[in-house]
Amino acid sequence: MIPRPLLRRPSRPTWLRAPERRARVLAEHESLSVSIRARLSGREPLRFTPAGIAVIDAVLAHESIQHEAGHERQVEFELAVRFAGDQAEHLDRLPLGARILAQGFLAPRRKGSRALRLHVTRFVLLDAPSH
Repeated sequence: MIPRPLLRRPSRPTWLRAPERRARVLAEHESLSVSIRARLSGREPLRFTPAGIAVIDAVLAHESIQHEAGHERQVEFELAVRFAGDQAEHLDRLPLGARILAQGFLAPRRKGSRALRLHVTRFVLLDAPSH
């Protein structure tokens, strides 16, 4: 006869045990959070929506070396971004060329569009250009 402990099923990982915990973990993995270090390469003037919210549409330029499948890859691109509220007012005071760490979410540029824009929910100034 085989001892009882050897017949037990392997225990499931703790995150799979409670349905609400599993739902929370899956929701965290499905979030659309993006972080990028980039240089402010262009921006439109500060404007206000009819509701009085400050908005700036801008362009961030990113350059880095990434590792993929054991190889280095040079990555360079520009990304359309939107800053709103306090973030827009703070960005309006930065000079072009400032390096920032921006965090936010991706959304279509307009309804039905396939082109994406990063909506910045917060950012940190990494350094300003010296002139």
